[in-house]
Amino acid sequence: MKRNKSADRKKNITKRLLREDQNRLVRYFRFEDTPFVSREQLVSGIQSIGINTSIPELLRCGLIQVVYRNCVYRISELKGTVSQLLPVLFEKDGPYYLGGLAAFHRLGFVDQVPNWYTVVNARRSGLQQRAGFKIHFRKRKIDFFYGINSDGLPDSERAAIDFCDAFGFSRWWRLIQEQPDVFNLERMRQYAIRYPINRTARRVLYGLQQSGVATSDDAKRVSTRSLIALEDGMGRGGKIDKRWGIIVSKS
Repeated sequence: MKRNKSADRKKNITKRLLREDQNRLVRYFRFEDTPFVSREQLVSGIQSIGINTSIPELLRCGLIQVVYRNCVYRISELKGTVSQLLPVLFEKDGPYYLGGLAAFHRLGFVDQVPNWYTVVNARRSGLQQRAGFKIHFRKRKIDFFYGINSDGLPDSERAAIDFCDAFGFSRWWRLIQEQPDVFNLERMRQYAIRYPINRTARRVLYGLQQSGVATSDDAKRVSTRSLIALEDGMGRGGKIDKRWGIIVSKS
């Protein structure tokens, strides 16, 4: 009987120590503000704290939950947001950023709620399901990857140029007129000069010139050899701004 009591006491001590270790792990990730963690981050956290546990043990006791395969986990006691999950979901896909309606909605450019997340990256294209989310991967050259925040969301100025590329000059112009306090137009000018799609870069810079930000000298920094229309579908006839090589109005 005494041996059984002694064994029970040791078992209870072991359980208490395990709970203390688990609580230390929760506190560690709460301090790091990372409710979602990759397998590598979880192992690193366990090693940093120096506790005696394993991922299977943490799963058995319910401290963590599998979010995506056995690659991404959620610390059960911590509430997380989509913006905290996405960087962990896509960190192995190389450089990426949130694009399309998902980004425009998050930034307040549009009211329409997207049916999927568009993830611009340099490696893959196509549709996937990850952690219950529909993901549309869009492959683009590495030249597009600038003006991106640490959470994978473009800043407002960078996203506005993608907005012009997606919806055209008129909607972009209305956007920056309706939300003047949102945008740093000088930063947008610098981003537009770098933008890999020439017609979009020229349209944005032309608009910024109307706002007194871009200058004719900026036209020398982007190719203006081909003639483009300010809006798709305008046709080839009309008034031309020769500095930018843009048809700015119909004849």
